Amino acid sequence: MRSSRTILLLFLVLAVTTFSSGFYIDVSQKNVGSNNFIVYEFGPELELGPVELGITLTMYASDLTTGMFYFGQPSTTPSTNLIDGLNISSFGLRLSNLYFRYGRPTPKTFGLGFLFNNFRVENIRAFDLAVSFGPTVFVYIPYQIESLTQFSIKKSDTLFVGGSELNLGQIELGIYGGYEAADLTEPGTQVKYAVSTAVFTELLGLRFGVEGALQIGEDEQTYAYGGFAGLYGNFGILEIIAGPYYTSDKFVPRLYDKSYASIGRKADMSDYDSTLGYIAGGKAMLEPYGSARVFLYGKFDGSTPILEGEGLIKVPAAGGMNGLYIYGYLYDDTPFENGFLDTNTSARMTIAYPVTNFLFAGVKYIWNGTEFVNTAFIGGTGSF
Repeated sequence: MRSSRTILLLFLVLAVTTFSSGFYIDVSQKNVGSNNFIVYEFGPELELGPVELGITLTMYASDLTTGMFYFGQPSTTPSTNLIDGLNISSFGLRLSNLYFRYGRPTPKTFGLGFLFNNFRVENIRAFDLAVSFGPTVFVYIPYQIESLTQFSIKKSDTLFVGGSELNLGQIELGIYGGYEAADLTEPGTQVKYAVSTAVFTELLGLRFGVEGALQIGEDEQTYAYGGFAGLYGNFGILEIIAGPYYTSDKFVPRLYDKSYASIGRKADMSDYDSTLGYIAGGKAMLEPYGSARVFLYGKFDGSTPILEGEGLIKVPAAGGMNGLYIYGYLYDDTPFENGFLDTNTSARMTIAYPVTNFLFAGVKYIWNGTEFVNTAFIGGTGSF
């Protein structure tokens, strides 16, 4: 009887997926104690007018061929009940003056992009809430639903974000802040609080203005500040930012960006000197053929700038083949020294072909400081 119910539920999930507007799939590894598990999560994501809803099934095993499958997140008390594997992956509501969404975080750029620029933590879920009643007030809360049957919620990350924007006619005023709730154990002093204020006007889709920021260390005695003047623009297929900036001693530039979880959170404020520099870069969306994002962060003293970029190429289907996806990411604080790839470089590349519209299989190459190490890949584009 249980096997029949299992087959029926799996059939229903696949049937709903057929008519859904999207599909989420992820394959990852997770350690519990001394055990290493392969975790699969998949399910439909639907958009019905202003409502978004995603439901997934999570299952895991220690071995693909001989291991037994369990449902839900890996734990010391595994469950063989399929119902325990069902979960809400996303839920959203969009109204004229209210926006609520739970799910995988979307990239966040606030103001002129000086403090928050393409900020996102990968492989988590979080709550976003925005309310407009004259000013717009928004918060980002990193909690996720671990279990639907027992309705277990736990913290998915430790950075909390909030802000507000107010339109004053031709001028817009914004204030944005981040709070790191973790008990930081890295050497030195990390940023605990950060806040920025931006004043800008929009012309032909560009934001011209200034943004100032303040950072406070975890000891609550270390302070640093910085400012940016320039432009920021988002034209749908093209996003650009350019202008000079100044930072005091101990100010961590580009704190909240895509690399915050791996770099910014651990950054020691004492490693940063006063800087007069520039930011220049952009992002292009060339659908259906791909996208690219390239930024240079430099100083006016002539030292080597930091280079960050990522790109996705979509080779169209042809000759009976499903096509090919090629993704690359690069971060290098010495891009023009010691060769293009060195120990200061963080890079990876994924080459995959679509098995279905949402499932990809291929190989991933990860730079370890001296060479690329390859590993088999299967999953969705969010895991590239």
